[in-house]
Amino acid sequence: MSRIIVFDPASGASGDMILGALIDVGVPVTVISDVIGVLGLANVSIATSPAATLAIRGTRVSITTADDQPARDWEQIRSLLTASALEPAVRDAALAVFAALATAEGTAHGVAPEDIHFHEVGAVDALVDIVGACAGLHHLGVDQIAAYPVATGTGWVRAAHGLLPVPAPATALLLADS
Repeated sequence: MSRIIVFDPASGASGDMILGALIDVGVPVTVISDVIGVLGLANVSIATSPAATLAIRGTRVSITTADDQPARDWEQIRSLLTASALEPAVRDAALAVFAALATAEGTAHGVAPEDIHFHEVGAVDALVDIVGACAGLHHLGVDQIAAYPVATGTGWVRAAHGLLPVPAPATALLLADS
């Protein structure tokens, strides 16, 4: 029998929200925090706290760093993940997520995925969010992921490339492919 997880991102989705949801369905925080050590990320920590909005409770996850962390390009992230001691299933899932992001970013910027320099996505908190989510899904024995449509909202967001529409171009491309 397959184990399927369904995300209902009615209020959008962020890495921290996904990690909190995984913790709420039984993933120990240590499964996610161990990712920090396995990847060799210095001066990075994870904290959790109870959160509530209206009558709905959940877990808030915060990734903090003691110093500025570098933005990374696709090759640096691929090398970091490939050289890590992550379980192969977790490593391969994280590589697939970053490959999809690199492809979408490359399309949005008109360059090859190999030439993509991640800004926000290459930051340490995004690494922990993505690899931690892959580790959490692996821990739960999830075979398949399904999701309702993502509520992206509208408006503008300030990013490394300046003011971008919401959803940002690469996000819109990822949504179109799903």
